[in-house]
Amino acid sequence: MARTAFDEFFDQQMSDPAFAKAYGEARAEINSVDGFMRVLESARSVRGFSKAALARESQLRPQTVRRLFTDKQANPTIATVFSLLRPMGLGLQIVHLRKGATKGILARPATRARRAG
Repeated sequence: MARTAFDEFFDQQMSDPAFAKAYGEARAEINSVDGFMRVLESARSVRGFSKAALARESQLRPQTVRRLFTDKQANPTIATVFSLLRPMGLGLQIVHLRKGATKGILARPATRARRAG
């Protein structure tokens, strides 16, 4: 396949370490959000929720839920994610992406604080 002028330009930009690092970080974030949205869509489907039913159960506007599952640039807030997960009986878990990346991360889930009085 023939290389385009864009291919040449991109290669030139990627030869700059700062650009390559920033591009890699941005690409990783985009891939993470995209992968998460694919898993969320799969969970919705497997659990038999239509987008409209999930909107009702999560108390979100139907067009918001529809857009989240169809827009290629979807990037929901964490509050929206929790609203969508709750009716499906799901939650989130933080996992290490790299070995040895445990410094500063709790090793076990925090327990609920007891109410005083």
